Amino acid sequence: MLLVFAALALFPTQPFTPAMAMALHALAAALAFAVGAAMLGLLRPRPLARRPRLEYALVFFALALYPIQPLTPVVTALHILTFAAGAGVLYLMRSRPRTQLPQPAYETRAWLGSIIPLALTAGLQVINAQADILVLGLFRPSDDVGVYKVAVQAAMLIPFGLQAVNVVIMPYVARLHVEGDHRRLQRLVTQSARAILALALPLVLVFVFFGEAILGLAFGPGYTRGQTALMLLSLGQLVKAGMGSVGVLLNMTGHERDTLRGVAIAALANLVLNFVLIPPFSLVGAAAATACTFIIWNLLLRRAVWQRIQIETMAFPIRTA
Repeated sequence: MLLVFAALALFPTQPFTPAMAMALHALAAALAFAVGAAMLGLLRPRPLARRPRLEYALVFFALALYPIQPLTPVVTALHILTFAAGAGVLYLMRSRPRTQLPQPAYETRAWLGSIIPLALTAGLQVINAQADILVLGLFRPSDDVGVYKVAVQAAMLIPFGLQAVNVVIMPYVARLHVEGDHRRLQRLVTQSARAILALALPLVLVFVFFGEAILGLAFGPGYTRGQTALMLLSLGQLVKAGMGSVGVLLNMTGHERDTLRGVAIAALANLVLNFVLIPPFSLVGAAAATACTFIIWNLLLRRAVWQRIQIETMAFPIRTA
């Protein structure tokens, strides 16, 4: 922006054309590159870097050659950009560390032991999220699938609190587990589960009691028959919220394989229940299968959390640690 005002002040009679705009953009990039190279030289440790004397000389040399070229903004900007880029490259090449850097140590086996279960878990979660819609499409017409898809998307608003809280507590779970502070970890898990439940409950009540009106108002009268499916999905999400951050607790304490096992069992149960319930009950059968999958999934992970680290994950604990 400053370059634009400078150009208007220096060339008041020259129209501001697209060519001039491109020239100013290139000039800004050149100056940013040169300033960045200078700041890098100042911030890096002295034994590892030097001041960019040669690069400054090249840039000033480019500016000195400016009058030789025709007085056009495009030529000027490209001229400076070329020399500034060359100066930056020379600087980076000559600023390589002079001392021997320590060799990195990789725990490949440990990383693979965590990455593979997490990747498989992510894939199974995609199956859990799409199985009901895919199986419903095999047995029912496309309009039923459309109505059910709307109900699914509405119910997906409920676990927003769970996702937000999970992002916040992840580092704290890992730190408290490493420190062995079981009491504070239990308090954190209980409080976060109650926050998740408090965020989910109002939306569940709205969908249970006013779901038909919301669907009709937002999507039209043809979608009101998805109200029962929306209610079942909402209740399943409520149970999921009440169980707390079961997956985060297992993954952040080094028990990714338990998460994978629970999600795999839930995915299998999801497919079986959908094939059993959708033919006779259509949308309601798909919603019931998905809600049951939520319950199975979270009960298995909650049991694994208790067995591994003796933490009760529910918002209102049944056990006392």
